[in-house]
Amino acid sequence: MVTAVATCLIPAVDRIMIANYVGLDANGLYAIGYRYAFMLMLPIQAISTAWVPFTLAIYKEPNAEETYNRGLILMTAGLVVVSVIMISMVEPIIELVASARYLPGHVVALPLMLGLVIQNISHIAGVGITLSKQTRYTMYSYIVGIVASAG
Repeated sequence: MVTAVATCLIPAVDRIMIANYVGLDANGLYAIGYRYAFMLMLPIQAISTAWVPFTLAIYKEPNAEETYNRGLILMTAGLVVVSVIMISMVEPIIELVASARYLPGHVVALPLMLGLVIQNISHIAGVGITLSKQTRYTMYSYIVGIVASAG
């Protein structure tokens, strides 16, 4: 529960810090880049929704480990490709939905997308910890997710 709350508080805390230390103009630029980057959550949520039941369904099969490894590689590569495609279109889309005034906000999109991909990797890899009944290691998975979000 603490991990979930911390992950939800990070966007609020970073906006407060940006507004206090850099100013409201920078906060607006950050907000447009943040919203754009979080469009990556659509495929991430789709992956996460399907991944856990899938892993639980096949964990007793002899080739489950190979399937998990392939799934992790394919999902990570797919998210990286989607991120690269999204970054290649960031400026025209920001200009379309906001205005040219907000174009400098595109610089935060890539680091935020990278954090989301890393967060998804920790979620995907965390299923293995659950299946191996090594729940004491679950905290490491959550820490990686929080650090990726904060970064």
